[in-house]
Amino acid sequence: MKLLDERSLSLRDQRKAESADYHKRVRRFEEVLAALDLIIGKVREIKPDDAKTATKAALVELARIGNTNPILALVQIASTFSKDTLDVVL
Repeated sequence: MKLLDERSLSLRDQRKAESADYHKRVRRFEEVLAALDLIIGKVREIKPDDAKTATKAALVELARIGNTNPILALVQIASTFSKDTLDVVL
């Protein structure tokens, strides 16, 4: 009986750890989705007619996050595309 109790406790601890890991992955996934929404929003602000002003505003805002900001890098790259190319990508 003691062996079964120990195994039961071990399985409960394992399940608790797996649950915590799952919830951590879900939170990270939600953060990634929020970042992608931000990227898409900033890229959509770029318009060929007003590319310099909109692009500069988007880049300035994203630069506030920091130098290692992958969103900023993606927007910088996307700002070099034509409107038609951006529409296809998005």
